[in-house]
Amino acid sequence: SGYMFTDRMYKLKNFRRNVVTVIDTDSNILSLDPWIECCFTDIMQGDYGRKRIDNIFININTVTFFISRVISMTLDLYGRYSNISKDYRWRYQMKNEFFFSKLILANVKKRYLSKMLLQEGNLLTKPKYDIKGYDFRKASTSDETAEFYVNIVKNELLESDNINVGRILSILKKFRKEIKESIQRGEIKYLPLGSPKELESYVDPRTEQSIRAVFAWNNLYPENIITVPAKVAILKTKLYTQESAEPLREEYPDIYEKLVTKIYSDKTGMFVKTTSSGEKIEGLSVIAIPQTEQIPEWLIPHIDYMTVINAVLAPFKSVTETFGLPSLQEGPTGRKSVGFSNIVRF
Repeated sequence: SGYMFTDRMYKLKNFRRNVVTVIDTDSNILSLDPWIECCFTDIMQGDYGRKRIDNIFININTVTFFISRVISMTLDLYGRYSNISKDYRWRYQMKNEFFFSKLILANVKKRYLSKMLLQEGNLLTKPKYDIKGYDFRKASTSDETAEFYVNIVKNELLESDNINVGRILSILKKFRKEIKESIQRGEIKYLPLGSPKELESYVDPRTEQSIRAVFAWNNLYPENIITVPAKVAILKTKLYTQESAEPLREEYPDIYEKLVTKIYSDKTGMFVKTTSSGEKIEGLSVIAIPQTEQIPEWLIPHIDYMTVINAVLAPFKSVTETFGLPSLQEGPTGRKSVGFSNIVRF
């Protein structure tokens, strides 16, 4: 008895799944809400003197016992159709590993948020929070920024009974202000991170933002150079041309002189590129800040705040878009960045 679906890839791509919400390499995440609702409304005769969550655990463990048996039968059938010897087919098993009390899925594969209460049927001392595939957990996000976003996920999404998207937007709006004020104080704690490697690692190092940023710092501060490989804060500026640096001439003559001789007079193509029409572009568009330093005082008025702040906020965009909040492009042509919007639809 039994049969195997002949085109499993077609089934996976085109058949709507009612229970299996996530498929990962060697695991499946099931949505058992209908079963729990059925237990409470049609099967159980009261709460039996137990807390609701304890009854949920019992019902979940009950149904997963049967699911495990059915899966074992199905895997054995798969082994038979795959000509696997009976001596080895018993090894095909799936176990009930975790119980998630809440799971939030993004529109991208292998990207989800979850709150875990049970592990292999045992109650955890405290809940575990799993954040899979989101940009704010990547190495390009500073520890302080990542911690801020993780706290939003925990407190406003996974621990909240009713998710308030408006409140999350309000928190992000306050964070935007805090980022700007932090940068104006010379702090780098929220800035995006770059990880420049040795020059030999790149076909053309001049096209790499993190390399240009390091060279900019090293040209301006030869007594405190950054050696690669390194991890540095990346800061975008508006000092594209020598004219834009004119305000520095009187107050910071040493910096101005280095900008003129080492940045705006560059002949290597690292900072100044000439287009076919003869137009010079770039200049000091980006600079690296060592993690042991603060933003130089002379640079603070010339930071491209919109672009920098949006770069700090960008990793959380994948979360807000999950709840239908679009992002808008801001800034001039050539340096557009993505910012949040509270407009759901025009």
